[in-house]
Amino acid sequence: MVLFGNESSSKVDKNLDDCFILVSSDKKEFPISQQAIKHSKTLAQMISTLNISTNSDEKRIPVENVQGEHLDLIVQWCEHHKEEPVLEDEKAIDQDFKIPDWDRTFLEVDNETLFHFICAANYLDIELLMIMACKTVALMAKGRTPEEMRIIFGVNVDEEEQLMMHTNTAPQVEIVEAEREE
Repeated sequence: MVLFGNESSSKVDKNLDDCFILVSSDKKEFPISQQAIKHSKTLAQMISTLNISTNSDEKRIPVENVQGEHLDLIVQWCEHHKEEPVLEDEKAIDQDFKIPDWDRTFLEVDNETLFHFICAANYLDIELLMIMACKTVALMAKGRTPEEMRIIFGVNVDEEEQLMMHTNTAPQVEIVEAEREE
């Protein structure tokens, strides 16, 4: 058994014989089981195309677009869901889909981390995580005023736009008819 990862949350015992090693953009290594890696269509396709197996001498897989602190959490999510089937079609989830308690708690992170989850889930093609993370963002915005959403998502408004919002008037535009030449 070997401990991997630099984050305390990723220190999970793994039997390296049954794992691939994901290498983040900042060169941190994270073991992930064959059952868990199936949730990433990108990684599953790479393994298939390159004919990599957990028995291979080189079972390290670079994940260049994801930093270690985020890849650590992505691996945790995949490991938690490894016994579940892979979501093949996002249309299989109806609009009333409720995020399970574990996932809701898992996604209670700062906005920047949530944004990185969405980017990583998109890059790695982890459909269910992508849906859950995007739904989390949608729930953060639901029922909010534009001003509340700006505060929640850290959107700055320039002075002119702010003045227009407070006066609730559009800028005056003078329409002049051009003279016709006959």
